[in-house]
Amino acid sequence: MNSGRVQAVLQKALALLGTPYRWGGTSPDGGFDCSGMVGYVFRSALGIELPRVSREMAKDGEKVDKASLAVGDLVFFSRRGKRVDHVGIYVGDGRFVHA
Repeated sequence: MNSGRVQAVLQKALALLGTPYRWGGTSPDGGFDCSGMVGYVFRSALGIELPRVSREMAKDGEKVDKASLAVGDLVFFSRRGKRVDHVGIYVGDGRFVHA
């Protein structure tokens, strides 16, 4: 992603800090779950439609090593190595924003 697009994503994501968590949530008014927040950020900042749930987002993406993460990359998590069940947006310095 070019730097202008990365900045648009980060600006939109960080502006949502403090939005309440709501399972299945997809809007700043009603609250977000993790994939709802990530989808909202990419849709509103860049016009990019992502799959609704984190495990589907992970299937569509290109895997990168943790050491190669770039700001704006999506980071995925799973419990005990099972299926993906959480997603966030990497903001640098080992940190990410998520719901």
